[in-house]
Amino acid sequence: MYHSAVMVQTLNELGMGGIVEYNHDCHRFRPLDNKEDATKTVQMDAPRELLRPREAALLRVQQMENAKSAIDIETQCSDIVEQYEAKNCATLAIEMMTDQETDIMMEFMAENVDYAARSGSPVGAKVLTPPTPFIADSGPEVFDAAAFIEAGGVIPSSTTTSDEVEARVSRRLLANPVTDAPSYDGEDVVFIYLDSHDTRGIPLHQYALHIPRSATNVVILTAPDLPRTSTAIQDVAEAHVDLLFRYIKDLVPRARVEVSSGEGVGTLGIVRDILDVGTLICTPGLDCLIPAVLRGRVDEAEVKRQQTILVDSGEENGKKSSSEPSWNIANLSPKFTSHIQILPSSSAEKLDLKWDKSFQPAKIDFLTSPPEDRASCPAVRGRHGTWTKDMKYAAKLQYSTPVDHIFGFADQRFLAEKKTPYREPTTYRWVEDKSIDSCSIKLVNLESFCEITASLNVGRLFFVGDYVGMNQAYSLWKLLGNVDSPKPIHEREPSWTRDIFCPQERIIQIQFTRNDVMQQNDNPVDLPKKISNCNGLLYCYRWTEKYMEYYQQPQQQSEEQRTIFITSFGPHFYEDKGFRNRMADFLNLLDVNLKERLTKDIFFYRTTAPGHELCNRKKNQLPFKNFEEYRPTITDLYSWDLHDGFNDIAERMVRDFNGAHYNNNTAPTTETALLAPLHVLDVYPMSVLRRDGHVGGPDCDGCSIKHDCFHYSLPGPSDWWNHLLFSNLEDIAVVEKRFGHQQ
Repeated sequence: MYHSAVMVQTLNELGMGGIVEYNHDCHRFRPLDNKEDATKTVQMDAPRELLRPREAALLRVQQMENAKSAIDIETQCSDIVEQYEAKNCATLAIEMMTDQETDIMMEFMAENVDYAARSGSPVGAKVLTPPTPFIADSGPEVFDAAAFIEAGGVIPSSTTTSDEVEARVSRRLLANPVTDAPSYDGEDVVFIYLDSHDTRGIPLHQYALHIPRSATNVVILTAPDLPRTSTAIQDVAEAHVDLLFRYIKDLVPRARVEVSSGEGVGTLGIVRDILDVGTLICTPGLDCLIPAVLRGRVDEAEVKRQQTILVDSGEENGKKSSSEPSWNIANLSPKFTSHIQILPSSSAEKLDLKWDKSFQPAKIDFLTSPPEDRASCPAVRGRHGTWTKDMKYAAKLQYSTPVDHIFGFADQRFLAEKKTPYREPTTYRWVEDKSIDSCSIKLVNLESFCEITASLNVGRLFFVGDYVGMNQAYSLWKLLGNVDSPKPIHEREPSWTRDIFCPQERIIQIQFTRNDVMQQNDNPVDLPKKISNCNGLLYCYRWTEKYMEYYQQPQQQSEEQRTIFITSFGPHFYEDKGFRNRMADFLNLLDVNLKERLTKDIFFYRTTAPGHELCNRKKNQLPFKNFEEYRPTITDLYSWDLHDGFNDIAERMVRDFNGAHYNNNTAPTTETALLAPLHVLDVYPMSVLRRDGHVGGPDCDGCSIKHDCFHYSLPGPSDWWNHLLFSNLEDIAVVEKRFGHQQ
């Protein structure tokens, strides 16, 4: 019965003592919310094959040489429990346990908490509170961490009526709650658990790494006994929560970010929520261990849809705590941790404050330190930063000649002067937030293009899409220094193929195929003759045959070359069901028609960037400083307000696709995620801030297209989509070399 007693002690230490009750008869536990139903209890005995090591552990630790059998142990159980409670010797017991005995105790704890959380009725406060309406002129939300801690961690209740709350709960949540966009409140939830017994923290970029771009809710959970800890610990927690809250609000501005504590944490209701959320991030400490373990006890498909990140508690400063056990989580059996991405204890540092209760400068430097590993960069690059005007840098952003296309009209009409040598929209560069500035976007040019494609053994870039996809393909062609355009403007046939010549006689093909919604059918299509074949007026040229034709021709190089594939099709949908179905059809095409290339080539789905209403009404429009400036301008014109919802759907479906095709039963790391078959090229965060530079913008002086506030002129903001693409490809090349993954 040794392990059951330790379980009770440990549950109390984890702040979950209110979940199960041990009735001291050495037989069963039961959920506290089912006291009247004696049948809903859990047998605490270990399986028969584990009984002997359990007895041995008890005999050794308690020095009960006179106990010869399980019956003898059972008769003395109550006395043993009293000894544990009186002497508080759980730490001693845990430190003396063998690996097998630890497995037994973990199994006990996991089974009982899992049963209690999943079978009992809800208890305690709900974590996710109803959404509040957005008020355009209210300014950025501010969280008062001090008041929160002082109030015992209880979120003030809303003053709205129950009918208003119910209406808002059922409403879709996105960048602006007054729009009807397809990403729902509570659909993609992240919990971050801060342990009150451990004042260590991790760098902020770890949250950027692991919080999905499609997150709808982020809840920062503080330990239930935080108001009862020392003033020093509360001060550190207050500063930590405040910093996290502000950072995450900027990181995922479309999500609802909340803080929850008090009676809500440590109850059955909160543990059930923790088991079901999409992403759980556990900072250093043992409080979050058992819920993290339990998340691996659901069916395999559900485990793959979830993400669990846990910082190993380890031994702080090389010393074990005298008040609680110090576990090396990485040494636990894989059956408990295979679904968890474990961050080493060395990734955390103890946080301390100055006299004014702000963090020491050294701790701020640590918390805002950027990633050191290139493998982390694609997950965070282009996600959290600002556009900065830089006239010296602007010289690098110009083309050798204007594009022979509508995209180039603004450049063709621009007259350079001494004070304005470049078009205004071409004078801005993207600057990453300090926490991720080691992952800055590098400019792609012919030299870097050839180096990166060579390192990845790439022989072709294959763009498939609509007018926006064509814009990106044209952009890449001009960024590589070509004087001409991919094809003359008078040639109306949309698809084209051109060659780029690199050193060592390497030829890289750039190919564009017009397909507005990635639909394959046998209906005739001819854009010059205005014969459309999909969704009424759209053009869907077959592309899978063109894709595979490349591999049916004699290769110019001795080794088979890979393809980088880029597509997007969000702008042509006006409700989420249609987009979801089209995304599913596209993924099925990859899985069936391109199956033999799925693990060889590199596939990208580019997110959709909405347009900006009235982009042509004001001269010298500057980029928005941040998302809060952009938010009030969100419009349902052409259903642009739906685009970020479609991006969320695509991001989640790509995660599921990769989980089914690449990730096995172990948690993917930032490295192995780059080896998955399909990637998301997320241009949305950068692009929504660029209301300037559109084809219909005021910088296109005298242009005939005055109302196009969706497509961008070239050069311009969409060039940075290719800079982002090749910066990410460079990191993928580094990781592939590390793993020897090519081919």
